[in-house]
Amino acid sequence: MGAPSVTGNRLLVQLNVAIQLKEASLCFTTDSGPWQQRKWQIAAAHLEGRQLSGELPSARPLVAFLAIKDVEGSQISSEHIELVAP
Repeated sequence: MGAPSVTGNRLLVQLNVAIQLKEASLCFTTDSGPWQQRKWQIAAAHLEGRQLSGELPSARPLVAFLAIKDVEGSQISSEHIELVAP
């Protein structure tokens, strides 16, 4: 996966290779504090061609990343992004 970027209210990642996708997810938390104590949420993400994207919630602060699982059961996730409160 390439580096994640934010366009509008979407988190985007380019895949380096084509895959047979089984599942795509946006994983995020609006909690702060130690990573192990944050409550993570999962929402559906979408793959078009080799671009993976997920709609970001409007709450800030926000930490998010995209994750995929292929039909063979392999899993990979992007680097995370951090968006701070304005």
